[in-house]
Amino acid sequence: MKKMKQEKQPGWNAQTLVGKFFHSPTPGGGYGQGCVAFNPEPGWYLCLHYSWMDGAPTFECLYRIEEMKSWRFYLTPQMMQDAYEQGLPRREDDTRKSK
Repeated sequence: MKKMKQEKQPGWNAQTLVGKFFHSPTPGGGYGQGCVAFNPEPGWYLCLHYSWMDGAPTFECLYRIEEMKSWRFYLTPQMMQDAYEQGLPRREDDTRKSK
């Protein structure tokens, strides 16, 4: 079996999040979904959020990178959809109580 040459991966920079899809924790214990659209200045990201009902864009919001540390990022919308279908993990800070 021929060994594939590993490509050198570029280091992280601000642009690496632009174009990525995400699930983001919401205050109610669930998740939001969307795409990182733009990096207007260092440390800030404009994100487009999608509806859970039909996947249509619903609103845009600016976030600081510090607010995004618990988000899950994906390379493609299909990867985001697959993660949803496999079941997003229960959040530790989920305030809902199951009975």
